[in-house]
Amino acid sequence: MQKAPPSSVSTLSRAGTSRLSWIAFGAAAIAALAMSLAVLLKVERDAQLDEVGRTADKLALALDRHVEATFDLVDGTLRSAQRQLERLATSGPMTDDAVKAILQDNADGRAAIHSMSVRNANGVLTDITLLAQSPRVDTSQSDYFLAHRDSSLVGAFVGTPIRSIVTGEWMIPISRRLNGPDGQFAGVVVATVPVDFFSDFFKSLQIGSQGLLDIFRADGTTLVREPSDNLIGVRIAGSVLFDKHVREAPIGRFRTVAVTDGIERIFAYRALSHLPLVVTIAVSVDEALAPWRARVRLYVGIWLLCALVLSAFTVLMMRQAAREDAAHRAAADVDQRFRRLVANVPGVVFQRVLKSDGKVAYNFVSGRVQEIFGYTPAAIMKDPGVVLDQVDDARYRIQLGASAEDLTTLTLEHQVRDAWGKTRWMRTMSTPSRLPNGDVIWDGVAIDITDRKEMEIALKASQAAAERAHTFLTDAIESISGGFVLYDADDRLVLMNRVAREWHPEFKSVAVPGSRYEDLIRAAARSGVIVGTGDDIEQMVNERLALHRKAFGQPIERRVDGRWYQVTEYPTSNGGVVVMRTDVTALKEVNVRLEEARILADDANRAKSDFLAMMSHELRTPLNAILGFAEIIRDHGAALAPGKASEYASDIHTSGTLLLTLVNDVLDLSKAEAGMMELQLAPVDVSEIVGRSLRMIKERAARQAITISGKTESGLPVLHADDRKLLQILLNLLSNAVKFTPRGGQVTVSAACETKGVLAIKVADTGVGIAAENLAKALSPFGQIDNLLTREHSGTGLGLPLAKRLTELHGGTFDIESQVGVGTTVTLRFPLDREIAAAA
Repeated sequence: MQKAPPSSVSTLSRAGTSRLSWIAFGAAAIAALAMSLAVLLKVERDAQLDEVGRTADKLALALDRHVEATFDLVDGTLRSAQRQLERLATSGPMTDDAVKAILQDNADGRAAIHSMSVRNANGVLTDITLLAQSPRVDTSQSDYFLAHRDSSLVGAFVGTPIRSIVTGEWMIPISRRLNGPDGQFAGVVVATVPVDFFSDFFKSLQIGSQGLLDIFRADGTTLVREPSDNLIGVRIAGSVLFDKHVREAPIGRFRTVAVTDGIERIFAYRALSHLPLVVTIAVSVDEALAPWRARVRLYVGIWLLCALVLSAFTVLMMRQAAREDAAHRAAADVDQRFRRLVANVPGVVFQRVLKSDGKVAYNFVSGRVQEIFGYTPAAIMKDPGVVLDQVDDARYRIQLGASAEDLTTLTLEHQVRDAWGKTRWMRTMSTPSRLPNGDVIWDGVAIDITDRKEMEIALKASQAAAERAHTFLTDAIESISGGFVLYDADDRLVLMNRVAREWHPEFKSVAVPGSRYEDLIRAAARSGVIVGTGDDIEQMVNERLALHRKAFGQPIERRVDGRWYQVTEYPTSNGGVVVMRTDVTALKEVNVRLEEARILADDANRAKSDFLAMMSHELRTPLNAILGFAEIIRDHGAALAPGKASEYASDIHTSGTLLLTLVNDVLDLSKAEAGMMELQLAPVDVSEIVGRSLRMIKERAARQAITISGKTESGLPVLHADDRKLLQILLNLLSNAVKFTPRGGQVTVSAACETKGVLAIKVADTGVGIAAENLAKALSPFGQIDNLLTREHSGTGLGLPLAKRLTELHGGTFDIESQVGVGTTVTLRFPLDREIAAAA
């Protein structure tokens, strides 16, 4: 059975279906093309942003190296100036010319350094390289000065940008601390880097009209901003860079809207490895997407002209090829700009790689290597060991391995022989990162430090020679038996030997190099080791200054701290003074002993005369009374009334008793002075002895209307003493107190334990008192303040000296305080913690 041919309806249906299919196909193709275009645009947009971001990363790396190399160069210059200035401070006075010469020598040839200057310990600008006369500007409140003054910071400090006092331009101050010879803070040395120094670098980047180059301090303060400087020195609040990204990673990239101008940018940042700085390269998102937007319009046009797919596709491919070619050219241009940037870095930029098999290779070496070493970059990359690895292999491998393991910055200083046979010193600094395949790469820079090293070696040799010469001179001066002191033309101390230095502890503390002669003399006068015609310190200083430099070569004898010195001054050829001091105490002591012997002989002769005069008077008075009353009784005894005879006999007895007491006091004092008195020690009740002495003197005090009282502390410990001698001491003191206290006065005796192991007995009166200048005389044997012709009170003056000597024989102390018109207080202090032996 044959099939029927298809009807026209089915044919039309198939035709309609075909048309619908083509419509669907066309619609689907158009939709697919639209979706493909949308995906393609998204991918290209992301690729464009990623490419710009990678380029920004490279530029940030180059900026990182440029800033690091620049700041290291400036810091190296500061360290050199710091050492020279501190050495100058220890070698003598720091004149402005000498300081400025050091600053100028270090600043010369450093394109990055605008000026160098010094601030003293008070923050005042004292020297600057750009001006012949430095203005005295107070910078004591600047952050870099406070950082060095208020902490032990020993490294460089990057300060907040400042305006130049010379040009008014923005400057970045980099500073180091200066210490004085005593290690104390002496100021800061500052080098300023112009903000405009980074302008040429920014211009070479070509990152668009809205692109930014920023250098920040770690606290967010803006140091450099290109192309605008309106935020220099400002700490931007709410910055996502410091509030988030730098805290999370030292190197990175992010996209955000800038808080300063509201423009969305891609930021590539790097925190410098050994400097408290952060650098950023920012590219505007709008400018970065400009090529992409052009492609968007093209693709939309292609989508609208889907009917011309083939021709449009051909045109598209051609244009795509052109765009790819342009992209390659742009990439090549970026690479060329990067190489030009690297060529301007002061050193050799390289990328080292440590492969998983342990081999070291170089992926990149900048063209400066040929200028420095004479080898081409290709030669270095072919054979890494030809230049950069001429180091101690074992040490190099160990440090390289440690850096690869911990991903820590690798810094080396080593010697390298260049193609011309010259040995150079290089400092290499590189930061590692690990690749997905396990290899570790280091991006770094090698800087030629040959000049600095040669300067350090020469400096060490010079210092060693100076130290040897100084040692020879010091040994020679120290070998002098007398004092040796050298002053410069300004009368400032240069050096002195040990004999002179140990003159006195207070003098030694101020006798440091640089001290003025006048200040040293003033210190000696204040310490009491020199004396003048008066007690005024300034008068003593002026007397010494009047003699100084007036009698070169003529010896002057001076007494210092109990010793005699012969001082001779000699001039030096440069206007200084050498002072030689010789101890002549032995010679002086011979003369002093002769003079003392003569004085003792005179005193002994005078004392003998005084003693005889005193004793003749004191003995004659009671003897005359005895003889007179005895004669009356002998001649008129029968005619005398019984009461009268008894009265005369009583007067004879009183005079005899007085005579016996006088003789006993003289004998007791003589025995005590001769060391022949023996004490009969036994436990003594001090309260009982005090009471007995008061009872014995009470009647005499009553006759003179004097109030006498005693007060003893309860529970007093037993005192080991001679009770008879102790009673004699108290009676002598009470007799004197009653004798020299006017009518109506008071005499008080008290006993108490002052401190642990010490018992004190005090006898106080409200008598006439003794002047301070007469106390020593009152305590001497036969010492009375009035002479025989003018004194108002009788007595030999033995009471106080005898009481003092007896107290001392008991191991005690005898203290007397007196004021004329107020009274006298005598304090006896006896030890309780040991038995007292009778001392001779």
